[in-house]
Amino acid sequence: MATAGGPRVAALALACLVLAGALQASATEAARRIDELTDAFVRIAGTGEFGVSVPGLVRWQDGTLDIALVGRPEPDQVEALDALLPRLSSATGLSVSRVPPVAAPPGDGVAGDMELALAAPTTHLRIFGNLAGGDPYVYAVHGRDGAMRIWRANMLVAFGSHEDMRRLARVAGVDARLRADVDGGTTPCFANLTMDPKRHLVLYAVVGLRTDIPGWARRRCIHEEITQSLGLRSDLPGSQVSLFDDAMMLRRTELTRDDWMFLEILYDRSLPPGLHGAELRRRVRPLVEGHLARRRD
Repeated sequence: MATAGGPRVAALALACLVLAGALQASATEAARRIDELTDAFVRIAGTGEFGVSVPGLVRWQDGTLDIALVGRPEPDQVEALDALLPRLSSATGLSVSRVPPVAAPPGDGVAGDMELALAAPTTHLRIFGNLAGGDPYVYAVHGRDGAMRIWRANMLVAFGSHEDMRRLARVAGVDARLRADVDGGTTPCFANLTMDPKRHLVLYAVVGLRTDIPGWARRRCIHEEITQSLGLRSDLPGSQVSLFDDAMMLRRTELTRDDWMFLEILYDRSLPPGLHGAELRRRVRPLVEGHLARRRD
């Protein structure tokens, strides 16, 4: 005699199969996501775009990172930078802060606020790095005759016009390919890192940020160039996960959630500077997986 149990058992079995398939699809999608973000990190942090090729992870040495502002930034640029720096400190473990000039004309105070105006024959800018062996600071001398300011910092962030950036790129010794983009105006901001290729450490950096561009682009440049100066050196063209795609038309203005994850992973002390290639990917993947798991908790 037929009973109702047969159809119920069959329906339950079917439901289990559907659930198992959904779980398998979910696990496959999770693994794909982990692989995608791992590959993105290896591309962004494991390679560089311009200048001397230093393969593998490169980051700042543990400790203090002093940032000096040179020129006259727009108020929104200062606001964006001051909001960004504490978050960078938290993500990297570095003590990141702004520092005033170490020397300035009498009565100048600590602002050091003067337009770059590098096209003017009376305005000078000189940048010196690593003057005394092992000195981790870069020095900038800027101003007009009789009104000079001197900065001593790990990172110089200079603000000015398109013409200022063209001249700054030459003063800072920017790679010729990047300099051509700066000259043509297709790159409104840049970061030039000086690195120790043996220790895979950033020694100092010069960042150029234009003031004569729209506000959303000024904000983007702050987030992109300051963060890339910390070691996320390369771009990911066409990326949907990162700000570092050079696609200005998308009007992304801030680091993505995944960018912050990349920065934290870069400064994970379990990853030694210089790590690259397959070994870098092997050791980064479980870190990405762990970050994604904590997001779900």
